[in-house]
Formats: sequence, C-alpha cells, structure tokens
Amino acid sequence: MGAAIAHPGPDAAGTWQHPALGVALAHQRLSILDLSPAGHQPMASATGRYVIASNGEIYNHLQLRRDLDAAGLAPIWRGHADTETLLAAIRGLGAGTSVAALRRHVGLGPGGSAPAGAAPGP
Repeated sequence: MGAAIAHPGPDAAGTWQHPALGVALAHQRLSILDLSPAGHQPMASATGRYVIASNGEIYNHLQLRRDLDAAGLAPIWRGHADTETLLAAIRGLGAGTSVAALRRHVGLGPGGSAPAGAAPGP
C-alpha cells in the first residue's frame, strides 16, 4: 500500500495496522523537522489512543507546544516533530478545538493551507 504513494525524495516510510478494526495507515515522508526516529510516521500519541499519518508542515508548532505546556495539557515530548504537537493538541484540546488553535497559532487558512505570504516557522 505504501509503495502506491511513493514519489521522488522520501527518506522514511512506515505503516500501522489494527487488524481487528480493519484499519491501516501508510506514510512516506521526506524528513524535515525531526530527523530522528521520534519523527517516524504513522505516529501514535503518547497514550497510544490516537494514531496519525500527516503530510505538510505546521508553522509555529513550537508556540502551540508552549501553550499546551502552560495549560498542563502537554505530554512528555518524545521528539521535535510537528506531528507530535498535533497529536498532543488533539488529545489535550479535542479535534475541533485543535483546528481552531492551529489556525490561531499557525496561521492555517481554510482547508489547512497557509495564507498567502505566510513564512515557514523556525
């Protein structure tokens, strides 16, 4: 399944399966933010309840991490991947509130796109 989404440039690939539920995720990525194994995808949340395969960059995810830390909603961070930040936001804030938080902190526009002229985060 993962080979079907391969394209030039990926340097990491992974799969996750839950046979009892009949669900599987595959991911091919070009490592940019977190080159360590902690950035590997599909990625499970710290509790293991949520699993995600994410594509793209979350601008300014470090600010969202700081806000989650300040609110006491952050896990013990395992790495530096923006996907880990997204999982922590979903767990701590709920999916709907996480989308609003991402738009506020990250500058995401409708459909998750960055607004025109937005610069990538640090």
